[in-house]
Amino acid sequence: MKTKLSKLYSDPKLAKFYEVNDHDRLDYETILELAKDARSVLDIGCGTGVLSAALSKNSDVTAVDPARAMLEIAKRNFDQTNVEWIEGDAREVRLARKFDFIVMSGHAFQVFLDEQDQLSVLKTIAEHLADCGTFIFDSRNPFFPESKERTRQQTYRKFQHSKLGEVHMWNESSFDEESGILTYTNGFSALGERDEKSAQERIKYTPKSELDDLLSKAGLEILSCFGSWNKEPFHNQAREIIIVGGLEKHHNTKHDNERS
Repeated sequence: MKTKLSKLYSDPKLAKFYEVNDHDRLDYETILELAKDARSVLDIGCGTGVLSAALSKNSDVTAVDPARAMLEIAKRNFDQTNVEWIEGDAREVRLARKFDFIVMSGHAFQVFLDEQDQLSVLKTIAEHLADCGTFIFDSRNPFFPESKERTRQQTYRKFQHSKLGEVHMWNESSFDEESGILTYTNGFSALGERDEKSAQERIKYTPKSELDDLLSKAGLEILSCFGSWNKEPFHNQAREIIIVGGLEKHHNTKHDNERS
């Protein structure tokens, strides 16, 4: 089931630009609060490991990502943390363990472009979630009333990278309304580097109604749904779809019946 990873994540020359470990993110704050009582955590799509390392202060953390370049950065930066780093595909990884809390953040769910792949990821969550465990993932809402298309001129910015110094960044995107797929290119350059580095990726915008169906098929249920990381309730034109949930109430009964 392996697919080719975008160079944004698999190319070390590009992955290094995501190695920013000294920034504040509201999504991380909310996730850390929800996971504060979890003894074990599974971070799916952990990237360069910033969230995994923060979660490990209170929990045993297993962090999974398909991009070796990202994991190498994580291991180097957080080698003293209580994190097990695993290279693996979220659709098929099986760890033969259960976790109190499972997170897939940073809109990682959106890299799965068709229903079968999305369902496979949700089944991975169901397979690894403890009976009373909680999961959380986020996806951008396709009905948020703002253009999804961007130009290089609109998005150009400069920021301070924790290791590279001043970095110039831009992105441009185009959106296909029929498929719900957005194609974007991220570009970077650092002071002292002559060549600009860029790569393309595609992501899927899925309506909440379709996510509801997929979750049910995977044996999961929604406990809360937020429209932003401020925990405002989800509504049809919210920016985000942030789902907090657990195993369906009859999940164990169904599995018992399947085994009998």
